[in-house]
Amino acid sequence: MFGFKNKQIQSIIDEPVSAPIVKTVPETLPHPFSPQVNEVESTSKKRDLLKSFLKFLTIILILVLVAFSLVLAYVFFIRRDITINKVDSNATVNDDTISKAEAESRNLENVATAQKDKSQLIIGYNSSIAVEQVQNPSVNYRTAKVFEISKDLTIDDHAIPNSDKTNPDFVPIYFFSLKTLTETSAFDNIKLTNVIVNDATTSGSKKIYLDTSFTYIKDYLNLINLLKDQLKTKNITLGVYIYPIWGKEVDYNNFLQVSNAFMKTVNILDLSKQVDELVIQVYGYTNEYSILPGNVAPLNWSTKVIQYIASLGVDRSKVLFEMNSDAYVWPEREVSNDPKLNYSVADVQAEVLSFDMFLQRFKTEISGIQTNDTLENIQEIEADSKKYIGVYPTNDNIDKIIENVALYGFKGYILK
Repeated sequence: MFGFKNKQIQSIIDEPVSAPIVKTVPETLPHPFSPQVNEVESTSKKRDLLKSFLKFLTIILILVLVAFSLVLAYVFFIRRDITINKVDSNATVNDDTISKAEAESRNLENVATAQKDKSQLIIGYNSSIAVEQVQNPSVNYRTAKVFEISKDLTIDDHAIPNSDKTNPDFVPIYFFSLKTLTETSAFDNIKLTNVIVNDATTSGSKKIYLDTSFTYIKDYLNLINLLKDQLKTKNITLGVYIYPIWGKEVDYNNFLQVSNAFMKTVNILDLSKQVDELVIQVYGYTNEYSILPGNVAPLNWSTKVIQYIASLGVDRSKVLFEMNSDAYVWPEREVSNDPKLNYSVADVQAEVLSFDMFLQRFKTEISGIQTNDTLENIQEIEADSKKYIGVYPTNDNIDKIIENVALYGFKGYILK
């Protein structure tokens, strides 16, 4: 039994074994320069480039965030401290971390004073309500007549009613104005001089003023020299008005009137030597040409105007300051006291009313008054079912400006 099994097993072992059938699979890899390989490599390179670009953007974003954080820290901490801290009254600002305009503004606090009693100041005015507003009847100058000169040199004159004859030193002012404010309109200065001198002489004037409109004409200083020589022979004094200016380093681009050709290069010291009196406006920080309503003569700004003029070495006995006593009324708009957020245009935006006219028109429509540290009222008002923004000085605003005029020993002031 066992032998059979062994034989059977042996026969199986002895039986020749056929080799297994092996099917060879030919290589199917693409040629290294085939389109498939190029596409794979291109996709891989694009992916790598994208990753690198994203890393680069991330680094840039981080750097921008760090820089922005540093700027914020500077503005809110370092710069804030510089702005708040006052300069030593015995020192001159010389700090590279602040602008030249800021340094100049601070240095104005060091200008020498020349205290006068307010009773020594010359006072002028253009309307009776202005006198009532400051409750001071002691008036030395009053506008008696206004001469408006057209481009063709014809003149329209308007007499101003004489509302105050109580002061024995009362001097009537004859006021000349041009109807055009464009710098492109040139006048013949010799003819213009003759027109002004003839009308001043015929009117019996002893004192004339040229308003700010004359600063727009070409060769303004030439006109001043011609007038000065002729008026002197007639025993008539010459005064000129100029726009407010409060620093050499100030950017006046947002102040349209201050930026005319003459005002951009004006040498106030030289001008003051050419005239008998120099009248400088201390209003117009926001004016009737400004798109948005805002403070017309904020106290901190008007103080800088007075201090800057005092710093120039002018003869202070020749200088008066014209102050605002009017109300400026805009249609209801956003209020902006930052000139960088406001700008002036060629067309009038606000109606300018004498204070008495303002009270008559809006006396029952007052909806609220906002008095701020500038000592001006910014008022929401209504009339004829329409809303407006009115801006006008408080009595404190006017009184404080008068105090500054006296503090620096100037000749006086004129109420607009």
